[in-house]
Amino acid sequence: MHIYFCILNSEKKLFFIFSIIFLWPFFDF
Repeated sequence: MHIYFCILNSEKKLFFIFSIIFLWPFFDF
């Protein structure tokens, strides 16, 4: 269970990082 939670957490971090990378041009101030 702990391993599954770690994988899920890392996937969330990856998704967050990729979303920032892809949305960065739209937030260019």
